[in-house]
Amino acid sequence: MRRQSAELALFILSDVCFVREGVLAAFLSDGDFSRVVAGATIEEAVAVCSADRPGVVLLDATFPDAKAAANTLARSARRCLLIILAIEENAETVIEWVSIGASGYVPRQASIKELVATVKGVIRGEQACGPAIAAGLMRHISEHSRTSVTGFVDPIPQLTVREAEILQLLGTGCTNKDIARRLEIEVTTAKCHVHNILGKLRLQRRSQVAHWIESQCRASSKKQI
Repeated sequence: MRRQSAELALFILSDVCFVREGVLAAFLSDGDFSRVVAGATIEEAVAVCSADRPGVVLLDATFPDAKAAANTLARSARRCLLIILAIEENAETVIEWVSIGASGYVPRQASIKELVATVKGVIRGEQACGPAIAAGLMRHISEHSRTSVTGFVDPIPQLTVREAEILQLLGTGCTNKDIARRLEIEVTTAKCHVHNILGKLRLQRRSQVAHWIESQCRASSKKQI
């Protein structure tokens, strides 16, 4: 459903101060949003786009573990539109972000004026993209549809490289602190990854991960026989 900018709160998520301040200034001067704020944490973004108040999150693609952050936002702030800033505009990259839950994107070569216009377009249900991007998206949708109809759906969810690393650590019983220490990341980041992994595997508890890994290994062994 199409929305009006004035009805929405807008949150700019970036850990780069001058990016936050620059994009914030652009939207504040535009004046078409009910509320415009910026911050450097996922928690702040979720708070702005609460369950009872729809909004828009602009996520800087260079944000640490940006894809994990996007996944968390897509799950925690379901009424929010997630727009990714400064991505490489090619079909593979766009499809990857859309698969995570992005509603739109702004290419890295866009000007401030184009940024504001693109965000308003996404809110209206529009996304400007070149013919190559459109063709790539159509191929992706077509291939997915054929796979779904024939029933040959891969039972193993697609994990990022980082998620695959953390999955193995979860399988050995590592805590969030253990994972953070081994991978040299923040505990909150490790917690975010674990939440996303459990969601993708459709598991309720981290204690179920070891059993899931074992079951996948057994299934793989049977295929090889």
